[in-house]
Amino acid sequence: MRINYFLLAMSFSLALAFIFSCSSDNEEPNVPQSTTSTTSSSSVLQPSSSSLALPPNALEITLTAYKELSTLDVGGYGDPRISFRVRDYAEKSLQGDVTTKLLLNRDDIYEWTGTARDTVTIRTFADSVFVNPIVKDADLASDDDYSPDGGYVTEFINGSTYNSIERKNSNVSVTFNLRFFRR
Repeated sequence: MRINYFLLAMSFSLALAFIFSCSSDNEEPNVPQSTTSTTSSSSVLQPSSSSLALPPNALEITLTAYKELSTLDVGGYGDPRISFRVRDYAEKSLQGDVTTKLLLNRDDIYEWTGTARDTVTIRTFADSVFVNPIVKDADLASDDDYSPDGGYVTEFINGSTYNSIERKNSNVSVTFNLRFFRR
């Protein structure tokens, strides 16, 4: 009996549920968790588009907004440095851990909107991806970490997009889009 691995992979990808749930950056996942406390987002998001093709091997992250929600610098507005950490998993086992380039590197700003993007490689056999915004406030002595919680994506196929994902805590709010594709 010959197994068509492509059809099997596509069936598996289409059968997965998408959950974008909160978790701290230091937590290793064993199962996706429910939305909790100070972060905001719908607990279940649906992709805005999809395409039947080979499994994706890349994730494009587009930063679209940043807002300071509390005073980060005593002398004025914060100096945000924003990138994203992306970890991909297969059967709850870490397969890859990469960080995007800096998508925002500004001094003395309270709020920013625009488009800044980077693309990272993910494993084609990944069944979940954890995306965590990294927000540092640049200071002379040391950079303060104000990163909000990240979230899991457990359903994605080539062409899947997730728009206007907001992650926030009491200090900052970060809004971004995700797009899975094949390079």
